[in-house]
Amino acid sequence: MNGQPMRAGVTHPVGTVELAELFGVSTDTAKKWKQRGAIPPPRWTVSGVHAWDLDEVLTWAHETGRADRAGVAARVGAAIVAARAGAAGRVDA
Repeated sequence: MNGQPMRAGVTHPVGTVELAELFGVSTDTAKKWKQRGAIPPPRWTVSGVHAWDLDEVLTWAHETGRADRAGVAARVGAAIVAARAGAAGRVDA
């Protein structure tokens, strides 16, 4: 977990595929961003798979101007609506 404590409340982990979709780039580009340190380090690594906290990625995107250039706000809004629709139909045991 990169030595960082998990925050209280809800977190929204996103992987390389979600980052690519969010920014409208290929997964190869998202992987290169990580390799070059062009994106914040992942918050979690599970079985060798990296994941970022969506809020941290969005903060970084807005601070660097990437959010505006990539039309991130529209994609995030659509993703949130889709996630809520999926969660509404799920029953947790």
